[in-house]
Amino acid sequence: MKKTQHVMGSHDQPACAGVSGFREAVTQGAQYVWILNNDTVVDCRALGYLVERMSLDHTIGLCGCTLLEYLDPHLVQAASGAHYDYRTTRTKNCGRGLTANARLDTCRVEKSITYVAGASVMAIRAYLQDVGLMNECYFLYFEELDWAIWGKRRGFQLGYASDALVYHKQGASTGSKESNLLPLPCAQYFYARNLLLMTASFYRPWYFLIWMKIMGTAVKYFLMGHLVLAKATCLGVLNLGLAEDLDHVRDRLSSDGSPVRGRQTGWRN
Repeated sequence: MKKTQHVMGSHDQPACAGVSGFREAVTQGAQYVWILNNDTVVDCRALGYLVERMSLDHTIGLCGCTLLEYLDPHLVQAASGAHYDYRTTRTKNCGRGLTANARLDTCRVEKSITYVAGASVMAIRAYLQDVGLMNECYFLYFEELDWAIWGKRRGFQLGYASDALVYHKQGASTGSKESNLLPLPCAQYFYARNLLLMTASFYRPWYFLIWMKIMGTAVKYFLMGHLVLAKATCLGVLNLGLAEDLDHVRDRLSSDGSPVRGRQTGWRN
């Protein structure tokens, strides 16, 4: 039987654009659906390795690859995904900093990760039908974690196709700790908002402590003179009627409605 591949692209944020892409793929009867960020470059053999790994274990609902640093392709950015610590709100990419030729144990990786990195994640049809699509209440942050937690509650596991290679320009569009940039104000707003949304959904006993932690970040931004970031953090926490649409958020956080680039800094929250 001839295998057909459909490629759907978007200039919007890939993780959110992926929701409509997944919906279209399910409608067309796809057995596997692969979502990729628009700042990735894919090895020509990656698709085959992902399908192969998932076909060997039908409990795997989501499968990741070996993400490599685009600017330094000899270094691993993440092996499939990351572990999230709900008490500290910190994430740790599995295998980060290892050389590309390092051989990680697939089973150990799959047991250690909490979610598959959204830059490259493949889902099987059964996962989309049973768990559903990514939660559109999220934008930019935590949609992958939310999706993975619901899947695990439904009995699905996370997978890792070690030989599937994807090169990723992490933090290029929003600013990030990894790229040593302050976040853009709109990204900081969504980070604060979504962190509280996700905590309320899955880790409710920790909600107040996480709320205090985020407000502490706002105070640090204020004391450092990053007033727009402090404002963005507070609005994200309080959610004072600020529209969830990215353009509207930018309009409220930037005097001229254009994105405000972060500046290089050594400080990390």
